Amino acid sequence: MRETEEHAHAAHGTGPSARSRTGVRIARAALVYFALSTVALVAPVYTTFGNAIEPRVLGFPWSLAYVLGVVLLNATVLAVLYAGRWVDGDDDDPDHPGHPDVGARP
Repeated sequence: MRETEEHAHAAHGTGPSARSRTGVRIARAALVYFALSTVALVAPVYTTFGNAIEPRVLGFPWSLAYVLGVVLLNATVLAVLYAGRWVDGDDDDPDHPGHPDVGARP
């Protein structure tokens, strides 16, 4: 019965394999995003776009607003990844190889 359900889910793209493929894509996209956000905070990108006092954003100089914007975007992306359980979502599954209780059962 379980094999039939897995085949049905796989055929419709809704089973664990589809979720894991989607999770891999999202994890890769997140990795690329965080690499680009790191590049946005170092030279020459920061010195070109973020290193200025004017304009003021909510009273903050542009250089501070730029860094705060990148940090807030990073926090938002991390919150979405956490809420969606896209990265390390299988860690709660006791049968998952990475779970700490896998070898503890008799």
